Amino acid sequence: MSHQGGFAEPQLSAFIYPLNNPAEDETAVLAYFVSPPSGSYNPSIALNASTNNWVNNLEIGFTHKIFGQAKGRRLDLQVWADGYVYGDTSVSPGVHLKTDPVGQLIVYAPYYFHPQTAGYVGLSFEKTFGGRVSEVKAGVTTDTGNRNDFTRLGIIAGSFLSPTIFGQAELSTDLQTRGGARNNVVFLAQVGKVF
Repeated sequence: MSHQGGFAEPQLSAFIYPLNNPAEDETAVLAYFVSPPSGSYNPSIALNASTNNWVNNLEIGFTHKIFGQAKGRRLDLQVWADGYVYGDTSVSPGVHLKTDPVGQLIVYAPYYFHPQTAGYVGLSFEKTFGGRVSEVKAGVTTDTGNRNDFTRLGIIAGSFLSPTIFGQAELSTDLQTRGGARNNVVFLAQVGKVF
């Protein structure tokens, strides 16, 4: 692979909580994310920092306590549904990539074993579908075979590492893929800082 640098698109968002009941550990959120095309895309490079197109994402999330105490040890159920709509990606003059809308369902079942640090461990399930990528050249559309269609199962864990720093990790595997590479092992680690 050749070296490729550059910036990815910024992500702007807005959200509301039509349901927010911390006493019962129950919330619902509606969120909208938009990424304007501000990066660069080169089809001859295997990894690009950007797709250089508009990305619109509408997200609905719901959290509900299954058992336990809202501020104590508990098992939660979190369900997230996302819809993505993409703009076209310019490849070269007269050639662009068109990506069909993508749907996504994510379900988490975290058990909070250490309420003081929000420490949890649990299961994750993710299903995406859609996202067929077609090349449009001189008015002719060709299916590239690429999709965003997979089913993934995993284990998640996380905790506040300090009062303002949070860490989480996920170890998962693809149960099914269509139009993309199957990942036998996926490891994701994230660290966040609260300001």
